[in-house]
Amino acid sequence: REILCADLSQNHTARELAERFQVSETSLKNYFRGVYGKNVSDYLRDLRMSVAEKLLVETKLPISEIASQVGYTKQGKFAEVFRQQFQMNPLEYRRKQKLKDILLE
Repeated sequence: REILCADLSQNHTARELAERFQVSETSLKNYFRGVYGKNVSDYLRDLRMSVAEKLLVETKLPISEIASQVGYTKQGKFAEVFRQQFQMNPLEYRRKQKLKDILLE
């Protein structure tokens, strides 16, 4: 988990992690699912989307930069995954959150 969280711009595969810890890929996947309740790729996607959500709300970084920081080389793929997670694209999400903040003031 710490390796995955350390730098979200890096893509670590289950195979790479298994080799690093000298266990089989199946053992690593089963262990990870047992501890975290989801497979490595789902965990990483959810983590990336959580960080992206925070960056959209708390910074003025361009969406392309946020996409890059959370490990997406293609902004279109980032937007697609974000939309699946939050039912709106990143720019819509940012605008909605800013509007919500203004209305609460």
